[in-house]
Amino acid sequence: MVKVITVVAVDVDQIMPAESGD
Repeated sequence: MVKVITVVAVDVDQIMPAESGD
């Protein structure tokens, strides 16, 4: 499960880095 969350987090960072930069 942790792995899936990590992958999603990376995916979001690639699509919306500004959102993750918060």
